Amino acid sequence: MRYALAAVVMVAALGAQAAENAYTFHLTFAGGKFEMTEAQGTHWKWLKFGCGRTVPDCEVQFNDRGALGAVPGTLPATSSIGPLQIGLRHVDGDVIAVRCLAEACSVSATDAGGKREKKLARGESMNVPSESDLAISFAP
Repeated sequence: MRYALAAVVMVAALGAQAAENAYTFHLTFAGGKFEMTEAQGTHWKWLKFGCGRTVPDCEVQFNDRGALGAVPGTLPATSSIGPLQIGLRHVDGDVIAVRCLAEACSVSATDAGGKREKKLARGESMNVPSESDLAISFAP
């Protein structure tokens, strides 16, 4: 009985750790605003951000606890919400660049056209459709 309880505690701890290293959400970009909904593995369920016309290269940067706006070219190590992990920037039309701000990221984007996956190092980007389901995981 003691070993069974220990195994349950270990599995629960591993599940909690995995949630901190991966999350999913639905991404929509319309009218100059990013909307991230249906989030799982995060402390937020949805986030909505717009950068305005005064910052043309605005990038929304976030982690599993929240988001903030920033200008590309900066890789802040931490913010008031902790280490930032991902940046989103509108490229053009229906294309969004997902940039890895963590040490390493795996990004999977699924839309009507299928599924795309890519492993990224810090600072690298992957273009995804502006309406897609994203799954993002990070190196432990």
